[in-house]
This record gives sequence, structure tokens and C-alpha cells, in this order.
Amino acid sequence: MRLLSKTTPPPQAKASKMNTTKERYEAFVTKNEPLVRKLQEVANILVFLLPGNTVDGELAQEAGLAAINLFVIYHNLLFEAKKKCALASQTGRKGGLAAAQVAVRASRVSMLPNTTTPPTPPAPTKAPPSQEAAQQTMHPPKDTTSRSALRLALTICAHTEVVAEMVAIRLVGDANKWPVITMIEGLKSFARTWLLTTADGPRVGEGSGDRNTLLGLPRVQHHGCQYPSTSNEPLAGPFSAPPGAMPPSSSSETPAPALNDPTTVMRHTMDYRHRHRRRWSHNNILASVSRSVSRSVSAAVSLPTPQKIVRIGELLHIMRPLVYALCRWRVGAHKWTPLLVSGLMDFFSASCTDIAAAVQAHLQGQGKEGAPNPTLITAMVQAVVGRHVWGMLTVLFGLQAIPAAFAERQNAAMYELYSFEDRAEFNRRRALWMYYLLRDPLFDRLTRPMFAKVAGVLSYIPLVGGLADYAMFSLEYYQKKHFWFSGSSSGR
Repeated sequence: MRLLSKTTPPPQAKASKMNTTKERYEAFVTKNEPLVRKLQEVANILVFLLPGNTVDGELAQEAGLAAINLFVIYHNLLFEAKKKCALASQTGRKGGLAAAQVAVRASRVSMLPNTTTPPTPPAPTKAPPSQEAAQQTMHPPKDTTSRSALRLALTICAHTEVVAEMVAIRLVGDANKWPVITMIEGLKSFARTWLLTTADGPRVGEGSGDRNTLLGLPRVQHHGCQYPSTSNEPLAGPFSAPPGAMPPSSSSETPAPALNDPTTVMRHTMDYRHRHRRRWSHNNILASVSRSVSRSVSAAVSLPTPQKIVRIGELLHIMRPLVYALCRWRVGAHKWTPLLVSGLMDFFSASCTDIAAAVQAHLQGQGKEGAPNPTLITAMVQAVVGRHVWGMLTVLFGLQAIPAAFAERQNAAMYELYSFEDRAEFNRRRALWMYYLLRDPLFDRLTRPMFAKVAGVLSYIPLVGGLADYAMFSLEYYQKKHFWFSGSSSGR
């Protein structure tokens, strides 16, 4: 026993050895970026060479793909940290251009009435309670360690949930897998709801080059609110920066963004122009006064605010996978109830985006003279059904028509309320509606017979027939797994 105790290394030695190995691996990855990317591509191909005609083969393929995807995210974060470090240490002409872009964007955003930069008072004077509360509300929420760890857990779950479903099928059978699926969806929904409800306050303005620039944008979760592959947030957990790659800075500082990327610069510039084009006019002071008057009127009448409407839509989007899994578990796959409930939740979640813009346009029109403004109910209903459908209803049933001025204000409200990334996220969610074709009972009654007929016709054409058979096989394979067609993950 004494001999064993002498030869066993202490836990501190094991931890230091693991940290050293991790630092060496990160240094190798950041130094050999082209080689690492080639190895990732080769690994993705080699995984599919495993025999997949058995249960163990399919499980090995999915587990290998999940591991490769997690390593790809890890490597991308290391590459991004290296890129930010290189941009932060640039000198000469490139560094001057980056500094000029930061100064121009900061000067633009500082002229906006609804943006504020947290002050740095020279003396620790005591402010009144009202000013302290206002300053606290204007500070962005800090991304604490618990939030970063939870987002990291959501990322790992997104890439391993298919493997967990296959393990559940092998252990308890395909018919009894739904309790496991419901538990996973419940944990994801709880985590995403907590992240949404604890992220109050204004959001960081985009394209400004300054994380202290705040905008009153509603909270929207992107890609399941999982850990992003590229972000301005400090890296946490196992996705840390490589040793020596980041410049020495305090805990409150963040790496400089990639400002000299032409695509990023153009996107941020165009988004700035779209959102703030009305502020460039000579009536920007009157517009700000009318907005403040409309907000005070809405607060007095207790009208729904756009931020609350967007919050309801986000909660519907978060809870939809859990409700769908519960309905599949309790009702079964051959009933239309799960499909209809999921479709209604998706539809109303997407409608909340347009309803919030309609409410914002309605509030802005209340303080302007000569601006025709429909009733709030009319504005919300036309946002749900769409302008073209509402136009046909006005012709058929003589309903109140939507004025052109209100439609322009509603379009401007979309750019004022949502950022470029928010609008891209809304488009991604609507694209996920295609997965309803893979969900039962619509798949058994419509999608499978239709694709079978098309594959049967194409089977007589050389080469094309083989591709049609492979497409039909892939369709059948993905339809068997809930997490492939549920639309609740970032990668799908």
C-alpha cells in the first residue's frame, strides 16, 4: 500500500499536466490552421466510410460526426481569437484604417438620441437615486460564467442529441424513446428560457466598434442561443484562447472586432443606413419628440409594447419543440394534433415579429398630425394575415384599408426594432418550416408517396436514377430521428 501511494501522482500534478497538454494542442492548432482545416475535411469523409448497415455502424457514424463538429467549433474559436489578436496588434496603415473606422462609427452612433455610452466620472460623487437607477438600466447585462457555461452546454447538446436518441432506441426501443426525447427538449427549453428572461436591458449596438454603445432593441435568441462560433464575447470554459495569442488586457476589455473585412464593413454600414435613415432628415428632433409622446401615451393607456410582444414570440419559439415532443409522446405519430399544435406555435411566434413592428408604427403615428393611423386591432390583424391578404379582405368585405404612410412606418419599424442578425434569424426560422414535410402523419400521406413517384420516374435515367434512390434513402433515414427534423437545434 505504501508503494502504491508513493507511485500515484498527486491531483495537482495531473491537472498541471492536462493544462500543459491543452496549451500545446492549442498552440499547434493556431500555428497550423491550413493543416488543421484539411484534417477536419478528411475526418468528415472517413467517418462515412464506417459500415452503416448495422445499428452499431450508424451509432458510430453519428458519434464520430458529433465529435468532429465539436472539434470544429473549438478550432474555429481558436482561429477567431488568433485573428482578433492579429488585428489588435496591427500598426501602420492598416491599424490607422481600423482606428478611423472605429472613430467614425462611434461619432455616428453618439449622435443618436436613443444610444448612450456609460460615463466615467472623474470623482466618486454620489448621484441621486433616480440617476443611479437610470445608469443601471443602461448598462448591458454581463455575460457571467454561468451563462457562458449554459450556452456551451446547449452547443454540446445540439451536436450529441441525435446520438442520445439512437442510444435510447437501442436500449428501450423506438416506441419508448419519447420520454428521453421529452426530457432533453425540456432541459433545453428551461435553459433557453432562463437565458432569455435574465438578459434584460439594452443591447450592444452593431457596427459601432464599441461594446458600450447601447440600443433599445428587443431580445432575440439566435440559433438556439447556443455558443457562437465567432463572437465578440470573451471565450469561456474549454473554448479558451491559446496561450500567448491574446494581448494582455483587463477583464472588462474585449478583443477588437474584425473591422477591415469588406463584407462586415458593408453589412454594418448598410444596416446603419436602413435603421437610422429617418434620423438623418431635418425633422429628427420632431421625430424623437413624437416617439417620446407616443411612448408616454402607450404607458398611460397600457398598450402592449413591442418588446413584450417579441418576448412572447420568443417564448413560443422556445417552447414549441417541447410541446411537440409531449404531443408525440402522449398522442402518437398517426394523429394530426402534434403537427397542428407545432404549426400554430411556429406561426404565432413568427407573427409576433410583424405585430411588434405594427405596434411600433401605430405608436409613432399617434403623435403626428395628418398621419392616418388605423386602429391598433386592425394594425395587428393585418400584420398576422399579411398585407396582400388584408388588401383582398378590404375589397371583399369592405374592411379598413391600411394607409401607405402607415405601411412605410411599419417597414421603418422593422429596421428600427431588429438588427441585421435578428432579421437573418427570422428568415432562418421560416426556412425551418420545410421540416414539416418530414413529420408524421404528413410524411406518410404526402411526402413519401410524392417522392417515391418522382424517384420511380427518374430511375429509368442513367446516373440520375442512382442519385434519386440515394436521395430517397437519405430522406427515409433522417425522418426516423426526431432531432433531425424537429428544427430545435442550431445546425438544422
